[in-house]
Amino acid sequence: MRKGCLLPAGRSRSRSRSTRSTGGGAGLRKRRRITEEKLRELEEMVPGCHEMDVETVLRNTYDYIAFLEIQVKILKALSNLHGL
Repeated sequence: MRKGCLLPAGRSRSRSRSTRSTGGGAGLRKRRRITEEKLRELEEMVPGCHEMDVETVLRNTYDYIAFLEIQVKILKALSNLHGL
């Protein structure tokens, strides 16, 4: 092993950018298409997320899930209070 390196001598850290981007173009396009479809599904389910960038959609989705979890806790507490 080389000093200060976790890889054995003679091994490179990663392939060059051009090597990584040329192989598997069809697989990459399929993954991108599926990701875009899932993102559109999230945009439909989460209020106020239409036509936003990915980061904003994911942040709003996280906030919406947290909001729904709080609502569930409140409704459970209310049902226990009223003996339902």
